[in-house]
Amino acid sequence: MRPVKSSFEIEADLQSNQLLIGQFPDNDKNNDIAHPQKQSTYQKFIKENLYFVFAMLSSLCFAVHNYMISFGMKWHNDSSIIYPEALSLITLSALYYIKMCDDTRKLRGKIFSKEHSIFYEKDTGEFTLKNFRYMFVRAVLAILAISNTTTISRTSREAGASFSVMQSLLSLSSFLTAVAFFFLYNERLNCKHLMGMLSIVLCLVFIAISKQLKFQDSEQYKQLIESGQEILPIIIPIAYSMLQCFYLLWAGLLLRFAVNNGYSALQFSVDFQFTSGLIFLYLFLKRQYYSDEPLETFLVWYSASAGIAIFGALLFLNYALKFGKGGLAIAISQTSSVFMLLFEIGFEGRIPNVYEVLAISFAILGAIIIALAKK
Repeated sequence: MRPVKSSFEIEADLQSNQLLIGQFPDNDKNNDIAHPQKQSTYQKFIKENLYFVFAMLSSLCFAVHNYMISFGMKWHNDSSIIYPEALSLITLSALYYIKMCDDTRKLRGKIFSKEHSIFYEKDTGEFTLKNFRYMFVRAVLAILAISNTTTISRTSREAGASFSVMQSLLSLSSFLTAVAFFFLYNERLNCKHLMGMLSIVLCLVFIAISKQLKFQDSEQYKQLIESGQEILPIIIPIAYSMLQCFYLLWAGLLLRFAVNNGYSALQFSVDFQFTSGLIFLYLFLKRQYYSDEPLETFLVWYSASAGIAIFGALLFLNYALKFGKGGLAIAISQTSSVFMLLFEIGFEGRIPNVYEVLAISFAILGAIIIALAKK
């Protein structure tokens, strides 16, 4: 009996037998990996069922990453704490490239050919910038979004607000994405989808209320008031949160643009994370060797561990955006706040209050409604 392949293995076989420069397998009818009927059946199954799973996995990975970085900023309250994530982004991407290079060598006898690269015109062999631009801009957006997360955390504290309150505003990105995908791709949402999205937004509102009440009772907030330090206007962290919504919107659009132009979701995710990893690596080395306060060794490995989570989060989000509706994928990924709340309850032994119980209930309800709604 032949072993059953995972969704990622099937996707890699059918669409992303590609190298660093985005190569894809031949479409020859005699090629044993080119089965249009099987591919069509598989893609239909994915679109109908697995986008929800990918979005939830993305949400969980985002929660792990944000929880680790938020906790780590207690030791190092600076955005440079995320620079060592380059170690994980580059390493995981390199492992993927090595595997795909070996598979392509066995398949074609060589690891690179222009005719199989999405960065080259198949007919003329000339380099084309379109897919490269999509990938590079997405890499820059990833860096800006991760860095902006630390900025939201810092300015929230300086404004006397909870980080989770500002994070709850990111739920607006799901509606922005839904509107954009409606006009660009005619993606319509039915009443159940909208009810599910609204339930998730209510979940985040209750988390925000709970976090703000907890923050105002904390020693950190009392010290901020008693110190006489000037408190930032609340509009500043709100503005950074709105900027994050903009990043999330364009992340979804760039993925769809690239996929429609022949880029596979898996390859696109690995390529832009490898590129962003190289930029992070430059910033990390500059910080370590040209700064008076280099990061301590334990913080480097701590941040690198968080990089594994963000790699998975972005990979799963790309699959959710490809195989499902943009607004729904973004909405489900925002339930990361719920996972962060569960981490606090589990790891810190905190008993949830009534607002947090309501938040978890609405999150579960919204997820169930979206999962059961017919597309």
